[in-house]
Amino acid sequence: MLQSMASHIVRLALVCTLLLLLAGIAVAESSILPAPEYMTTQSADHFTIKYNPEGKVDMTKVLKDSAAAYDKIDRFFLGYHNNTTVKIADSNEEYRAITGMDDVPDSIQAIDFSDEGKDTIIIKSPNILPDFRQIMTYHMAKNAERNMLRVYHTPPAWFDEGLAEYVASNITDGDRNYSADLAKQSRWMPLDQIDKIYESTTIYNMNSTDNKNARIQSFLLVERVGHIYGNLTLLDILTDFGQQGDLDNAFMKYTGQKPDDFNRELGEIMIGPQTATASAIPESDSKANISGHVFDANSDLLSNQTINATVSGMNMKGKGQLSMINLFGIIVIIIADLAAAAIIAYVRRKSVL
Repeated sequence: MLQSMASHIVRLALVCTLLLLLAGIAVAESSILPAPEYMTTQSADHFTIKYNPEGKVDMTKVLKDSAAAYDKIDRFFLGYHNNTTVKIADSNEEYRAITGMDDVPDSIQAIDFSDEGKDTIIIKSPNILPDFRQIMTYHMAKNAERNMLRVYHTPPAWFDEGLAEYVASNITDGDRNYSADLAKQSRWMPLDQIDKIYESTTIYNMNSTDNKNARIQSFLLVERVGHIYGNLTLLDILTDFGQQGDLDNAFMKYTGQKPDDFNRELGEIMIGPQTATASAIPESDSKANISGHVFDANSDLLSNQTINATVSGMNMKGKGQLSMINLFGIIVIIIADLAAAAIIAYVRRKSVL
């Protein structure tokens, strides 16, 4: 009797577990809503594009920019073979309907999903997004990263986001200057602070000042590693993390430094020199050469006699112009040398006569 009851309990537990698993799968699959029935489908190399044929979607630009984004991802990640489903929203309202998020802010431009090679990007139309290609590249980069993470799937957010931004070249000179100003104000962030900002990021605060600061700094840090060690090293680090789950060890393995070391060095570079002194300026920038010939009393050129003076202080950042004292001293020296040479030439001339 007890054995029979235990058997029934085990079977019930197994059935409940199975139902929970199936419910979880259903929820996961339902997180991506099917495209509205009014949308039409156009297939292209590496893409399945769904859009409203009655809308304002410029499909020529969509196809061109999507192909360019794919080529960039394919080159950077050394091959990208997934077919991406792209759903184009022709308005902010349609974007809310496609994503199923009724209260998503208008500032949100796109969202991406990746599940075992099934990549989906929901993005607003080029008539809404002038930088459609760049945004598409960023979201494809995010999906490509996920596909490379085999065992461990959540690298620190600064690296995850920074790498996608770097691949998409998603930065401006204004962003760089803005980040440099933050560094000079002692607001350059440690990496754990950046990760905390990303952890608290939602679709409602994605464009906050803190998020902007984190995004730019993450980009600059990944960019520095890529410029020093090459993009292949970035891929090696990403792959190693996906296998071992330790980003510090991956950085040490391929660069000899930990991410915090790179971040500290970059912060110092962004601050720049605190004071403009001669020692902080290259010699070629802080010196100028003055040269001339020597003439005798009859204004005849004396062969094999020239004057060369190296003037310190020229082009000194923060110093303005060469001081009048130094300039006067140089003029006196040159005049004295010229006068001496002329006297010597005159005496020689007299002796010859």
